[in-house]
Amino acid sequence: MLEFEKKLLLTAEEYHEIINKIGDLDAEPVLQTNYYFDTENLEMNSKGITCRIRFKDGKYTAEIKCHGEAPLYGSIESRLFTSDEFNETYFSSRGLYLQGSLITQRRTVYRDEFCEIVLDKNAYLGVTDYELEIEYKEQYEKYAERMLCSVAECLLSGGIIKSLLEFLDRVDNSESKSRRFFKEKMKK
Repeated sequence: MLEFEKKLLLTAEEYHEIINKIGDLDAEPVLQTNYYFDTENLEMNSKGITCRIRFKDGKYTAEIKCHGEAPLYGSIESRLFTSDEFNETYFSSRGLYLQGSLITQRRTVYRDEFCEIVLDKNAYLGVTDYELEIEYKEQYEKYAERMLCSVAECLLSGGIIKSLLEFLDRVDNSESKSRRFFKEKMKK
């Protein structure tokens, strides 16, 4: 499956302001946990490949995701299998080891047939960060950009950001969740 997204890291203040001003379509955030696998020297991550088992909605799904580069951040995600139980055999039999986990609380703040805007609160390796993602169909990139401007205007009107351009300049300048995870892993 090919994904297209616009994303940026948020401050905690920006994250909470968006929830307060725009709202949350779901009563409760959707929780998911990504269990990351890699070689001992983190070779897969260095090649832009994420090997993970994602726990969501009571199911474990093993996936391999190949990350694209800026400016599109298109990624190709391959699902290997889904199970009711955590089973790392697929990865461990290929010399990949569990490196840790990242827990995401995902809130959907907007959804239509062209795009979806979500806010993620991520916790991993003693770090908490916040992220806005707009996932869209390839032909609707301009629409996604307009939606980003709407979010920025919300923050600007609330005095949370000082400049629309400063906010928009941050778009697509953040690393993927897995890269942030592995960057923190390498520090430890």
